[in-house]
Amino acid sequence: TAGQEQATVSVSLTRYGIAGSDFQAAAFVSGIVESTGTCTMTLTRDGETRSASGTGSPSATTTDCAAGLAIPLSPLSSGTWTLVISYDSAGFAGSSSPEQVTIS
Repeated sequence: TAGQEQATVSVSLTRYGIAGSDFQAAAFVSGIVESTGTCTMTLTRDGETRSASGTGSPSATTTDCAAGLAIPLSPLSSGTWTLVISYDSAGFAGSSSPEQVTIS
């Protein structure tokens, strides 16, 4: 509903790296279990931004972010990028702490 406050949630990176021809990452959202939120992985470097999104997946005590979080390596230039995974749903929003990752 428009105007409804979103509670802030904690998003924790669990893994990231190169798998085949993609850069992939995963995270979990503490304290909520729902399947209606969107997880977005964003890589930024020197004003360049690449992102990928997927739907959160409920587990026993958290919401997991992994599905769809893959960015093809081909448009990524070599160097250090900043990785953030954010979560957004009707009632909750949050982002992981920025992580420096190296693409070579």
